[in-house]
Amino acid sequence: MTHFSDGLQLGLVPGSSNVSLTTSGTEPNVSLTIAPAGTGGVAVTGTVSLAGASGSEALRAVSVANAVNRVHVTPTVSGGGIVTMAAIGADTNIDLAITPKGAGLVRVGTATVTATTAASFSATRYITIKDASGTTVYVPCATSAW
Repeated sequence: MTHFSDGLQLGLVPGSSNVSLTTSGTEPNVSLTIAPAGTGGVAVTGTVSLAGASGSEALRAVSVANAVNRVHVTPTVSGGGIVTMAAIGADTNIDLAITPKGAGLVRVGTATVTATTAASFSATRYITIKDASGTTVYVPCATSAW
């Protein structure tokens, strides 16, 4: 294991071909920040996994050869508005798919909508989505009780 500075270690993960960059020291919680200068960026190639303290994977970003479209997440300051997740890239129209596993559902917010028959409600507001086959579907929603 090579020590670059107090608290930073670079080494081969035992029993694998992976290289590990870790923090260490006498403090119980040592963070690692990678920050570019000015408006520079940080590029990581290949598949990137983010894991919690237990080591279990929480998020994975997979690279695609010659990709020109991607997901862009924009945070906001306290009281500053809406955190956004958008499809961006070279193409004019880019769909954004959120795909649950198996019989799982995509959940948005906490509201529920019920009706005894299709004719028992009308909607002046709706969410427009595309299903897996590309068909546009309109989901009714309301800001007050029906």
